[in-house]
Parts: sequence; structure tokens; C-alpha cells
Amino acid sequence: MRKSLIISLFLCLVFSVPAMASPRVTIDGQPLPFTDSQPIIEEGRTLVPLRAIFEAMGASVGWNQDTQTITAVKDDTSVVLQIGSNAPIVNGQVKQLDVPAKIINGRTFVPLRFISEAFGSIVNWDSNAQTIRIQANTGPKYERIVNNDGSIYEGITQNGLFNGRGTLSWPNGAKYVGDWVNGIRSGEGSYTWSNGDMYTGYWVDGDPHGQGTLIWADGNKYVGNWIDGERTGQGTYISVRGEKSIGEWKNGLRHGPGTVYSSNGDRMVGNWINGKLEGTVTAYFINGDVMVTEYENNKLIEGSARIVSSNNPIFRNPPPVYTKPQINVGITTPLILVADDDKATFLGELTTNKFSSDSVFNDYGTYGSKYSTDSIWNNYGQYGSKYSMYSAFNKYAANPPMIIDGNGKVVGYLTVNESKADGISPYIINEMLKDLGI
Repeated sequence: MRKSLIISLFLCLVFSVPAMASPRVTIDGQPLPFTDSQPIIEEGRTLVPLRAIFEAMGASVGWNQDTQTITAVKDDTSVVLQIGSNAPIVNGQVKQLDVPAKIINGRTFVPLRFISEAFGSIVNWDSNAQTIRIQANTGPKYERIVNNDGSIYEGITQNGLFNGRGTLSWPNGAKYVGDWVNGIRSGEGSYTWSNGDMYTGYWVDGDPHGQGTLIWADGNKYVGNWIDGERTGQGTYISVRGEKSIGEWKNGLRHGPGTVYSSNGDRMVGNWINGKLEGTVTAYFINGDVMVTEYENNKLIEGSARIVSSNNPIFRNPPPVYTKPQINVGITTPLILVADDDKATFLGELTTNKFSSDSVFNDYGTYGSKYSTDSIWNNYGQYGSKYSMYSAFNKYAANPPMIIDGNGKVVGYLTVNESKADGISPYIINEMLKDLGI
């Protein structure tokens, strides 16, 4: 009695478990009706009655009783399946199946996904609705699609992907309006970030690539070339203050030769490396002045600034104001040369005695050698370079070396700057000293 009760309870439990319901199937949003037999699931694969799926997809079907072979043709695609075989043939190419076509209760069942995809359809499983969705019409069409992340696409699709012109909007306010190729931004388009920045131009593989314009939310703007999402190549940056920077860029930074225009019309020409000024920089001012400076790691090298052209009377080139001799007879000696810098550096004695250790004409002395840092004859030194503001050989120098007599009085300046009052050229100073017997 006890044993019979246990068996009865077991049988009740077994037969009370519901069978797995057949999944629903839709084609292009329309339910696919199964009148005679319902789809079945075998080894995780859905098999459907042959006639229902082929008729719904517009394929013609042939049956060879002798070989138990199905042949289906649609447009330029042919599919051959043999009952019980895992090796169907699609357009002459052998494929592989997990579950073959089979006959159940006199009805032929075929694998749904394989048949659909063989004819170019797209198959998706909607777990929430327990529905297999087949997209057979894969040509271009306009759709409105709500994605899982909340973004909304409105535009042309093909083969289940964004293809053509369309708009994708995100919940945070970001938006792309433009061309798509296989679900990727490619072609012309405009992307607006959630913070208000906006890029308009060409895209390749999802990144700005080619000519494009980036306008920041604060109004600043870049117009130029892009490579793989970075400002690279020739471009122009325009600030809201009216400043403009034109030249070469690399990975979002100024890199190479370029010109910067200020809002008042001044301009600066130089070279940048990874966003930093390097080397010679020339500034052109609206008043006509031209100044040359040197930069290292985006910092001005102290003492490198020099005026090379100017409309200012201090710098322009009038006829020479000095004549020979300018040092009066009876001057108190010795005459010494002192730099007009903050250190008042001693630069030697003005004497024709070439054997004097302090003479500026002693080729082997500290102040006459062309290799000495304190010599006016060193073309690369601070007091002999044609670019230094303290040099005797800079024709625009404002602070050339001072000539000081034995009473400590400044009696002139050693300079090629023809506009410098009381200036004496270093090219004639030796002859003048000879005339004076110094």
C-alpha cells in the first residue's frame, strides 16, 4: 500500500510539469503561422515545418523522394538539405549543421536559423517575449530604434544595422547626425557632446578623419585636418578673443611651423614641438617693428630679444651720426670698455698695444680672443653676436658696450648701431686710437 502511494505521487509530479512551449516566430514583424505542426526545440536548436518557413521567405521548394533531399531556391541563392545530414550545401559550398533536417510525424522539419541566414535574413532571439524575430527584408528602410542603453536611432537601416543617413540621440543629451556605414559613423556628420562641444566634418570608422570643425562650448574653434580623432595636419585655432593660430598640428597639439595672430593685428611666426615654442620666433607689430627672439621649451631665452626693423627713431637707420675722430684730444686715459648690462662687465682696455693682457686687440688675451666669452670679437658671445642687445656688432642694439675714460666718465659707445648717439664703430676704433696715440 505504501509503495503504491509513492509511485502514484511520483507519476503525478512527472505529468504535472508543463512542456516547454514552442517559441513564437515573426518575419519582418508579422507572426509566422504554423497550421499543421508547431516548431520544436532539439539540442538547443529550433526546427520549423519546411513549408511554413520557405513560403514565408518566398523560396521555391523541390523534393527528391529517392535521395530524401530538399532543394530551395530564392533569387540567386540555392540551398540543398538531405534528411539526417549535417552537411547542407549553399550555392555549391558545404556547410555544417548542429541538428539536421528530419521527418517527424510525416512532416519535414528544418533548422530555422540556418535556413533564414542562408537566404540573407537576420535572426534574433527576444528572450523577454520568447520570440524568434527574423528580418527578411534587409534592404534600406527608415526605422526608429530604441536601444538597450536608452539611445534612440532614427534613420536608414539595412541588414539590421545603421546604414545611410540617420540620427542617434543619447539620454545624456549627446547626439550624432550624419552618415552611417554598417553601424559605424562614416562619411559626413555632426556630433554634439553632452557639454555642448560640437564637431562637424568627415568621419572614418567612428572617428573624425579629414576636414572638420570643432566648436567648444565656450566659443573657441578649430578648423582643419583630423586623423583618427585627433587634430593632425594643417589647421586653424580661433579663440573667442579674436586670436588666431594657423599652422601644423599633431595629436591635438601645435607641432611644426605656424603663425599666431593677436586680436590687434600683431603676429608671431615660429616653430612648435608638442605644443611648445622652440627656436627662433619673429614678431611683427602693427607699428612696423620687427623683433626676433629665441625660445626653449616654450620659455623666452633671457637676453635673446632684438629689434631687427623699426619705425621708432631709436631703432631706425638714419645716416651715421659719428664721424672720425669722436674722442677729443686730451682725453684722460686709460680708456676701458664696459658692458651696459646689469653687471657692468669689464670687456678690456682700448689700447693699440697688442701685447697688453687687457687689450681688446690682443688676439691671445681674454678680451681680444674671438673665443673668449668676454670678448667683443666672439661672434657667438653676448658682446660680439649680431643678435645680442649688449653686442658691439648688433646694428639695432640699444645697450652696446660703453667707452669710459680715466675719470670714470662715459665718453662714447662701441657699436655698429648708426643711430646710437656718441657711437663709434668697432671697425674704426683701432685707427682712432692710433691717431690719438693711445
